[in-house]
Amino acid sequence: MFISLGYTYKDGEEIIVKGYILHPHNTRETWIVLKDILLVDIYSEPHYRTIEEINIRRVLEHVYNRHLPGLRVPSSYVYYIDRENKAFHLNFHYRRKILFKNQSIKVKNYFLDEINEHNPEHASRIILANEMIQKLK
Repeated sequence: MFISLGYTYKDGEEIIVKGYILHPHNTRETWIVLKDILLVDIYSEPHYRTIEEINIRRVLEHVYNRHLPGLRVPSSYVYYIDRENKAFHLNFHYRRKILFKNQSIKVKNYFLDEINEHNPEHASRIILANEMIQKLK
């Protein structure tokens, strides 16, 4: 499923992130793939940004609290694919704002791991995720 994520950056500027929520067959996992981060200004053309330039905490909280309420976070994987098609696994730690309320997570910190031959389980997921995204287009 395609979702548009984002937030207001400054007056008249929005950060927009293309997101995909994927549920591969025969697994009990949910994959969230983030791509194409844009800074949209009402006065000029959209500009591509990198994941380091945005508030990824807000994007993750938006995904989990609005689009996937009730999802068990440990059963999901978040990936980022940049403009050069390099893939990253986005690890994050979170806490619940309200105990026993699944749709109230607060991201504490995160880090990116580039996906390469040293983490083959994520590499195989990215290959399958790209195939699934192509079918959605």
